Amino acid sequence: IEMLGLTDKLTNLPNTLSGGQQQRVAIGRAIISKPNILLADEPTGNLDGVRSKQLMQYLEKVNREKNITVIMVTHDPLDAAYSSQMYYIEDGKIKDHLLKKDDSFDTYFNKIVKISMEL
Repeated sequence: IEMLGLTDKLTNLPNTLSGGQQQRVAIGRAIISKPNILLADEPTGNLDGVRSKQLMQYLEKVNREKNITVIMVTHDPLDAAYSSQMYYIEDGKIKDHLLKKDDSFDTYFNKIVKISMEL
């Protein structure tokens, strides 16, 4: 709850939470059951820039520390840069695949942007 920035909302009813807060609650609910795989469709769609970054760092940490595979759909290259690998899909076909390996965040992000611009 703390990592999702919801500590002060523990007693709130769902209809009193913002869309972004509700989205973070949904992610917390999904992770609490310790799944092997977490599917996320545009997980930062209703979040501001600060909360988006926090959520992506949280998902990256969950993947690394809890060994939960996170499969995420996003159109945001910045969100995509938190992944360990990317598949570019267009019209139902894989157009490109990119592995982070030992790249820094910035290097990986720049590769993602470059490929995005070429497609």
